[in-house]
Amino acid sequence: MVETIPLSQRRVDIIIVAFFLVNLLFVSYFIDTEQLVIANPAHFTYPIWPPGPVIDAVHWWGNNFDPLLIARPVFFKVTIWLDNLLYGPFYLIAICAYIKDDWTPEKIGE
Repeated sequence: MVETIPLSQRRVDIIIVAFFLVNLLFVSYFIDTEQLVIANPAHFTYPIWPPGPVIDAVHWWGNNFDPLLIARPVFFKVTIWLDNLLYGPFYLIAICAYIKDDWTPEKIGE
């Protein structure tokens, strides 16, 4: 039987879980959702989600540093949909697996 090491003693896993949390909560469902619900950043009304300050921050970033984010071509929207529909759930599953330490091959075979 394989012993489970607590997450507090797995420093690299803590960093990975933090990365997944940032991507799950902030990137996938704040930044990316803004790009899906607002078709034209020049003319829009604030939706219910994401919050107004997030929308303003994304637009500021796009206008100053990332013109592709403001242009919103079709291929870019496709990648955003993939992020929301596939990566978001993956991040949640990965976070749970790292916290429980259930992803090792030895435990999968049990």
